[in-house]
Amino acid sequence: MMQGYFGTGDYATRRANRGKDKKIAVDNSLLTPYQRCQGLVKGKISEDNHWIADNKTPSVYNAFKKVVQQAMESIRQGSSKSIGPTSQITSRLWNEILAQATRQLDPQGVRIQEYRTENPTTQGQLSDVDIAKRIFNSKKRGKRLDAAAFQIIQNGLDKIGIIKVQELIRLFDPSIIIPINEKEQRTKLSQILTQINYFGKRNDEQAIELAIIEHIEKQLAEEEQRIKQQREQMKDKMRQLIKKEFPQQKQCHEHQLEHINEIHNRQALEDFHNTPDLNLDQMFKTNEEEIDEIHQKYMNKPFHQTQE
Repeated sequence: MMQGYFGTGDYATRRANRGKDKKIAVDNSLLTPYQRCQGLVKGKISEDNHWIADNKTPSVYNAFKKVVQQAMESIRQGSSKSIGPTSQITSRLWNEILAQATRQLDPQGVRIQEYRTENPTTQGQLSDVDIAKRIFNSKKRGKRLDAAAFQIIQNGLDKIGIIKVQELIRLFDPSIIIPINEKEQRTKLSQILTQINYFGKRNDEQAIELAIIEHIEKQLAEEEQRIKQQREQMKDKMRQLIKKEFPQQKQCHEHQLEHINEIHNRQALEDFHNTPDLNLDQMFKTNEEEIDEIHQKYMNKPFHQTQE
């Protein structure tokens, strides 16, 4: 019984081997001699000073935490390694699931109200989920609240998986009638994944998501190429129409200019011909009376009168 109580597990050895795998010998573990003895008594350590594997299943919360970590990794690689955000997200989602399980086990809230009535001093500090844990998670009742939460998680995961399967099937064949049987849907999914080089991954949710993303990106690229071709065709048609119509418009415009110039020239000639003849002799005829008057006024006056 006391084998391994005294050994090489002193402080220096424990500190040197800190953080190593617990499957190593007990003498090289992080436990003190007293802790090793207690582990031997409780059946956690074998007589040859090795750990005994725990056959207990992980709690529903720990299993759900792994699911949340996988979801976070699928969204952004490495995000699940941040302990703080992962724990916060897991706790928040877990409380929501426990609230759903509480409503499922006590839809009218009768049991919770009875507990509050029987325990008036402590009920004010407890939420409905806390009271449900005390009512349904006892050893006598076999942790019914955790079982209901586990069923909600499984149903949610299965539903998400089936929704993604149906989405991928519709993307590849919009006219197909989705089979009612889940097995037939999985078979159709296997055929589609094999076509796009995802052979043997019908149970891989991440592979299904990648296949959906790739198919959508392919459809978007094809649609963009089709729109580009339509635009080029419209441009070619417009160029051809302009080439056909513009020379005619130019020629018509030139004819109009020629016609206007011709009218202006004809009118100018008519105005020139209709101008009356000018009598140059009459225009330049000397006015003798006017000359005589000027001569008498200025030229015939004596000089001595002007000097005065």
